[in-house]
Amino acid sequence: MLAKKADIEMAWIAFVPLVNLILYFWIIKESPLLLLLILIPIVNIVFIFYWSVRLFNAFGLSGFLVIPSLFPPVYILILLYMAFSSDVQYQF
Repeated sequence: MLAKKADIEMAWIAFVPLVNLILYFWIIKESPLLLLLILIPIVNIVFIFYWSVRLFNAFGLSGFLVIPSLFPPVYILILLYMAFSSDVQYQF
């Protein structure tokens, strides 16, 4: 649903494991080659937070939502809110 809000045509790749990360980078307008940074210890943690802030900002939400999203159930609820709420719009 987030890909549909972002007007990405190939939204079906959200269901393909690991390839769905490319979709994440398309939504935040970053190069998918940055996925290689996940392989570097410590750097991966910093960039995962940065990319999460970019995702929240892309949909008009505060980057401070990264803090409660450290708990996986809360992160899932935030993503569901972003996907199904009519108040949240893609802004990039």
